[in-house]
Amino acid sequence: RRSRDGEGGRAEGGSDAAGTEEAAEPSGAEEETAWAKLVVGAGSADGLEPADLVRVVTAEAGIGGEEVRDVKVLERFAFLSVPEDRVQGVVEAVSGSECNGTKLKLEPAGS
Repeated sequence: RRSRDGEGGRAEGGSDAAGTEEAAEPSGAEEETAWAKLVVGAGSADGLEPADLVRVVTAEAGIGGEEVRDVKVLERFAFLSVPEDRVQGVVEAVSGSECNGTKLKLEPAGS
């Protein structure tokens, strides 16, 4: 990575790849967001896929896809992360919803 000198623009002779790298870095607001992990009481054995889980969470909880991260579907359960300030709303909105014929139950990890 190239160092930032506080001047803003690209270093001389910079390529589009350097500009793309900058664009891919999180903004200051995202860096400050605290994320909380949720456990889903269903997994791949229930026909659950990551895209299905994101679709149900975004539709039921009314949040954007960018607010659902780190989705991992295992055989009997799944994990996902949402902003900490959205946890209660997501758990309440999504728990009891169906996904591929399976009723979902969400709870904060470690509870």
